[in-house]
Amino acid sequence: MPDGTMDWDVYKALCDRPDHWTRWMLEQCIDLFEQLERAELSALLKDAAASEPLQTPADHTGPPASQVLHVDLDREVREAMLSAIQDAHARGMTTRQTERRGLGGFVEAWREYAAYEPER
Repeated sequence: MPDGTMDWDVYKALCDRPDHWTRWMLEQCIDLFEQLERAELSALLKDAAASEPLQTPADHTGPPASQVLHVDLDREVREAMLSAIQDAHARGMTTRQTERRGLGGFVEAWREYAAYEPER
């Protein structure tokens, strides 16, 4: 963008891609992977969470948890993360921030990302 701001249409299109995740969702998955003692999976998402988030449109007002980050993982890793999230869901696990809502949408999001074929 010439003036250094992100266009809303471009931002929304990127946010809809399976390889773009909110900081909140990454943090919840990191918590779940740690509960499952899957440190290798947790470490990969911590790396993703430490990356620069997408630039937001100038009038974006969301909190830091709503920042969107690009998550670039190999298919094998994505499938391992899907399996771990399915396990957490089957066990009825939650995080402090998902106690009331449960893990609704987590399996679906990971399933979509596991099947995603990014353009290279």
